Amino acid sequence: MKLSPREFQNMMIARNEQHLDELQTYSIFALMMRTAYHYNPKKTLKPKDLFDRSKVVTEEEAAKTVEERAKKAEENMEFLQNLNLG
Repeated sequence: MKLSPREFQNMMIARNEQHLDELQTYSIFALMMRTAYHYNPKKTLKPKDLFDRSKVVTEEEAAKTVEERAKKAEENMEFLQNLNLG
């Protein structure tokens, strides 16, 4: 199966998002288990206390403009085009 660099990049981004979704699901499950075993009405616990997706994305990455991302994508495409795997 041959993928273009763009298809490969999209596939990797999707896989990363899938992994983050799994971690978020596990955090909610752990929260339910903790609540079932150690119920303390004085403490309220939120799924974000165990896993916060926004902490995974750095502030630098979030602050990038569309132009910066497009430039980086072009640089990556040039690198992949010049890459010789043979």
